[in-house]
Amino acid sequence: MKMVYLATLFNLTIFFYTSASAQTLAAGETIMIQGELMARPCNIDPEPLFQTVDLKTVNTKTLYRYGHSTAVPFFITLKNCNPILYKTANITFMGEEDRELTGKLAVNNGTKGVAIVLFDSSGQEVSLNQPTAGTALVNGNNKLEFSAYLQGRPSAIKDRKIVEGPFDATVSFLINYR
Repeated sequence: MKMVYLATLFNLTIFFYTSASAQTLAAGETIMIQGELMARPCNIDPEPLFQTVDLKTVNTKTLYRYGHSTAVPFFITLKNCNPILYKTANITFMGEEDRELTGKLAVNNGTKGVAIVLFDSSGQEVSLNQPTAGTALVNGNNKLEFSAYLQGRPSAIKDRKIVEGPFDATVSFLINYR
């Protein structure tokens, strides 16, 4: 997860005093001290961080007829938000992109001819590796709503080459506060 942060870096030059037969001042030794200062406008609810979105069993006839399955909702909950620090949050979903359906999530485990499509709360498609539109933060808890469905690749639907079987995919997300 990525939080917007303010970074603080500074150099500290220390002159070491050494004692041999005569006192000498050794200069030129530099030590860099660094860290990270964060302004965390919200906490992420840990409960849904490792959630499973179950698209259930999808009949290939549904994909051939409608092109996609029924959407299943999922949520990311931001807790204890303070919109004084930042007013909006953008989510960027990251995962392996399907080779034919650009911006869609590739599936694993032998099923072929399909990909997973993500949507925001307004029903707009969310492309992988692209930030969503900003969601205005309110004081307290914010429940960000998304959904996903299985979509047949146009070529697999046209050629009737969707391969049945179990499937899964993994997607991670970054939160960018503004």
